[in-house]
Amino acid sequence: WLFLLAILPVADAGLMVINNLGQIVSARGGGTAAADVAVSLVSVANCLARLAAGRAADALVRAGRPRPAILAAANLGAAASMVVLYATGASLPGAFAGAAAAGAAYGCMWTAIPSVASDLYGLAHVGANYSLCVPTIVVASLLFSTWLAPAVYDGHADDDGDCVGADCFATAFLVTAGATLAGAGAA
Repeated sequence: WLFLLAILPVADAGLMVINNLGQIVSARGGGTAAADVAVSLVSVANCLARLAAGRAADALVRAGRPRPAILAAANLGAAASMVVLYATGASLPGAFAGAAAAGAAYGCMWTAIPSVASDLYGLAHVGANYSLCVPTIVVASLLFSTWLAPAVYDGHADDDGDCVGADCFATAFLVTAGATLAGAGAA
């Protein structure tokens, strides 16, 4: 259960940013071109973090540290991304930085899951153990991406359903930062 509790918050953070990125950018005054840049930043950061996390996990094991430390680092990175998104208010560059950090944390998580599962439960059933983690990602998407972020956004939206400014996602960023800190503790 601790393994799943370590996965859930970082997946929450990554999916909340990925699925609401257009509105996050729009709330900060960015248009379609800015949203495209943000999506590209998330994608590149996700890819690079997947590669780096694999190497870092191997280095941790060689140094005698447990591989779940990568999940703790992913959660701390996700917490940092939420703090950046919150602290930068309505800044478009802040949205880019926070989104890239969230993408990196999310990518790190995906690399960590199979290696941590194999360390915890052995290699005999690594595929089955890995697939048992996937429902956690679905729950993560529901909790933060589908319920929390839209509720916060709608609570600050005008009569037309549009929201502009720092308040559009502020509470969602803070709640998610807290959840990812708990996830780091679980890891």
